[in-house]
Amino acid sequence: MPAALIYITCAFFLEGLQRPIPGMVLMIGANAINLFLDYGLVYGAFGFPELGAEGAAWTSSVIRWVMALGLLGYIIFVKNHALYGIRDGFKGWWKASSEARHLGYAAGASQGMETSAFAAMQLFAGRLGVIAAASYGISMTILALMFMVALGLASATSVRVGIAYGRRDRPDMALAGWIGLLTTMVVMFALSIPIYLFPGAVSHLFTQDMSVIATTMSVLILMPIIFPTDGGQNAAISALRGAGDKWAPTILHLVSYIFVMIPTGYYLTFVMEMGVRGLFWGIVIASLVAVSGLVIRFKIVSDRPIPEHKAHA
Repeated sequence: MPAALIYITCAFFLEGLQRPIPGMVLMIGANAINLFLDYGLVYGAFGFPELGAEGAAWTSSVIRWVMALGLLGYIIFVKNHALYGIRDGFKGWWKASSEARHLGYAAGASQGMETSAFAAMQLFAGRLGVIAAASYGISMTILALMFMVALGLASATSVRVGIAYGRRDRPDMALAGWIGLLTTMVVMFALSIPIYLFPGAVSHLFTQDMSVIATTMSVLILMPIIFPTDGGQNAAISALRGAGDKWAPTILHLVSYIFVMIPTGYYLTFVMEMGVRGLFWGIVIASLVAVSGLVIRFKIVSDRPIPEHKAHA
């Protein structure tokens, strides 16, 4: 966990400086090493001991530390390190980090509520039986995989909005936010089209069980609605974080995912007896509520003057 947190912090720091390439290159290299080490330590290949699941755990640990130290080293020895005070020590760090920490607390609370809501939906799927749980797992794997694209676009949106916010350029901040939101939703919709058109082929990649395939297909046709709304809410909340908005997006996530998605998913699944489709209609409704609320909030934030930034000693 410490290694994972160091890497994430370093990667976000570099993204904030518009330098995403080092983190990407390191991630690609880590995946290549991971494939080799995982196979070796799990199955006892290439002269490594056969450790099974423990081997996979050791591989993850080694890779995490290689990535963390690699990116940290890059930052420490980067050419213009003096410009960012990278080697200036930690004097006054607690006071100086107040704004960033509170933004982090709010973002962490949002992420925790969203993750908890999706975990509840998974529990509901488990109550439906093995076939429903398998179908839900396949559909969520596809959604999570494509969500990585939205996450990258949202991160870029946050950086661009944050840069404009930092120089107090309100029109450019608004432009960056709206372009990021629109781009994310269009790209996510485009990614959903092949899944909508070929749900059977996609399902076959994961299982040969016809019952699971049939249930999964009934869910995958909803992806043209889920992908853009889920990706859009992520872009919108990233734009708000870039604009320094702390707790309002968190409250909107609380309403959307805890107060809307969980009870709606439960009602549609068990009361209306819609099965797994009910869970995903719950996700659709919650995502629509979230993206609508966050878009309205960004319109409010982007229309008002940007306050003077506090200087820290």
